[in-house]
Amino acid sequence: MSIETTTLPMEYVPQALAAHNTKGFIKLLREKDSGKLVGAHILAENAGELISLATILIAHSKKKSIPTEEIAEEFFPYLTQMEGLKLALLTFSKDLAKLSYCATYKVINQTK
Repeated sequence: MSIETTTLPMEYVPQALAAHNTKGFIKLLREKDSGKLVGAHILAENAGELISLATILIAHSKKKSIPTEEIAEEFFPYLTQMEGLKLALLTFSKDLAKLSYCATYKVINQTK
């Protein structure tokens, strides 16, 4: 299985910026061929809440073969840490710097 990863530093999540707590990151892993979400590493304040949602997304992605692009189309409320998951999902297929609400984001993409 070929895996692709993306890492979004918390300093680019609007809620983390508003709370002045930008330590940490969201790292997502997906199957390169199918686009299915297969893993998540989250190191941030309230990471337990985020990882709970991530595990649900992983289970649904695996069970129903839902690619990350489709998951990213779902609603994630603005100014919540959950929005960070959406932003991380988007980095698999889009340059966040080109999106109007993410004009200053810098994203680190890695492929294994």
